[in-house]
Amino acid sequence: MICRQDGGALADHLDGRVLRALLTRRFVVEEGGWVLATAEGRAYYQEHIRKRRRTLSQFDRTIAGARAAVLHKHIDGLEGALPPGVELKVGDLPCHVDDILAALRGYARTLERPTTRGAS
Repeated sequence: MICRQDGGALADHLDGRVLRALLTRRFVVEEGGWVLATAEGRAYYQEHIRKRRRTLSQFDRTIAGARAAVLHKHIDGLEGALPPGVELKVGDLPCHVDDILAALRGYARTLERPTTRGAS
């Protein structure tokens, strides 16, 4: 989370054990209540964590179109079942149903797109 944002994160929003481990390894610094990633921390994140997440998130693209079709079908069903203007909780956050359905449709469209290997 810290490496993915430019401004860092508030220190009181982080678990103390995690923060101590990151500080000990010199992956972050704490300044004025904010935790910021160091160059060493960003390099470690790019080399190990981000690379591993990309590898773990790969799935069989040959069935992605079928998954997207099923997702579209269920989104249409949800849209018909939920009253317009309702708010639902996603985790602890209240979200408007239109925003939730739009996000799900966006994910389904992402599944439908072919991947371009080697492009950055």
